[in-house]
Amino acid sequence: MERSNQLNGASPARTVRRARWSRSRRVAALGSVLAATLAIGTMGVAVSAATIGNPQPELAQFSVGTPGNDGAGVVLPDGNTVYSWSSGDSTLKVCTLHPGSRACVSTATLTADSRSGTADNLYGPPVILSTGGKDVSVIADDLGGNSGIDGEVLSYNSTNDGVTFGPATIVSTSIYSVNAGTVAGGQVVIADINPHQGVEVQAVEPQGGSPTEYALLTPSSSGYEDLFVSAYDGGVLVGFDDLTNAYVYYAPAGSDFSSTSSYSLVGTFDNELVAGLSGNAILTTPGGVNSSLTSAGIISFFDGSGFGLTYKVPDSKAGDDGYFILQETGPAALPGSTNATGDYHVFFEGRRDSYDLIEESTTNGQTWTPQTFYGTAVSSNDPVPVLGATGAGQVLESASPMLSQPVLNTQGVTISLEHPTVLIGKPDVLRGQASWHIAGLGVVLQEEIKHDEWQSVTSTHESATGGFTFTVPGRTVTYRAVVSDDPGYFQYGYSNAATQVAVPPKKK
Repeated sequence: MERSNQLNGASPARTVRRARWSRSRRVAALGSVLAATLAIGTMGVAVSAATIGNPQPELAQFSVGTPGNDGAGVVLPDGNTVYSWSSGDSTLKVCTLHPGSRACVSTATLTADSRSGTADNLYGPPVILSTGGKDVSVIADDLGGNSGIDGEVLSYNSTNDGVTFGPATIVSTSIYSVNAGTVAGGQVVIADINPHQGVEVQAVEPQGGSPTEYALLTPSSSGYEDLFVSAYDGGVLVGFDDLTNAYVYYAPAGSDFSSTSSYSLVGTFDNELVAGLSGNAILTTPGGVNSSLTSAGIISFFDGSGFGLTYKVPDSKAGDDGYFILQETGPAALPGSTNATGDYHVFFEGRRDSYDLIEESTTNGQTWTPQTFYGTAVSSNDPVPVLGATGAGQVLESASPMLSQPVLNTQGVTISLEHPTVLIGKPDVLRGQASWHIAGLGVVLQEEIKHDEWQSVTSTHESATGGFTFTVPGRTVTYRAVVSDDPGYFQYGYSNAATQVAVPPKKK
């Protein structure tokens, strides 16, 4: 069995085997306000439109470490991101990022069993999970070999945002490996593909233990691939395919997640492969004889008993897209409804769009946000979205070196003049409103001095309701407002242009 990329934490994990190109915000308010200020140079000095976050400099890719592959990541409750990836036969690398940082603020190296004096091989990719607060667990398979012990599933546990880890603990010796995992109902649940049996699912304790029972899922007699695990309403969804058809099983909250009898087959998707499973949504791409074709992604939502209608994911205009992947963010889906209250973010690479990474999101599969184009991912394997509750975060790209692509929320900003036409010299009020309400965020008022060239004239801050005002002199001028970025969460926001016309008083 070949094992490849997966992701986990706030989102599910997967294992993938396919040749390249054969596969295919409404956002929750921030729990805490992060005030940010916009540094302003000398007022009245002309600046080009590209000076303040346009294009957004914080959207550029950056390196997070040594060459590697098979990466995974999670956003912790405090907003920090933790990545892990395979960096050699016997080691995993761990990188912690703070919101807005463009380099690892800490790194750690995890090694396999070395009781024989020589370390075993670790079987990537890792599963990485947030287990509450600053706690994070990296779970991987120790292949044995040197120690003489084969088939250990190990957990490396940190209590400080992945900065340091305790010694590896054995969490299972009964399942074949580990390829995916999630946290459901307070339990850590892992899964793997056993080439001799089928898909194995087991609840484990990251601090150590060796359960023997596990669920075995075998919907067909074919070999299985593309494994994902997701938590939904306290239960566990498991999705995978046999390179022809896709299958989804569900064990409801309160079940024994290590028992085969807890799982029911709740969805079969003919001639489809699993590209992602997150929250209550499954993303599929063509399977069977069509598996070499791209430009297709289909999303469907689980309502607690089955899946509803399917919806096509909009392609890029150029089409021929590939490497589709899904992550749900925001509030959990509502049982009994196929329309969740969260966002479903789909990422893919545009083969005819310079291999750019493309993102779009939906709340129901019917309507979608405009597509956002990020930097090229031509040298990357599957993109691994690692997003927080607001939809902001990173996309980990396996490359040499490993790359991180920031994903930030956009800010809508509107302005209007109380009196678009005023008497020369008579002050007026310009009012503005930001779509996101981040109290204290800096706002700069700019005036256009010639086409696409602006100068900053004054500044203020957002109120708790996202509003701001400026008093402006009575003269003919075009204004715009620029709302500061919020590092790690929001891009700079640019308002519409508002033109004031100043006229002389009427002659008596």
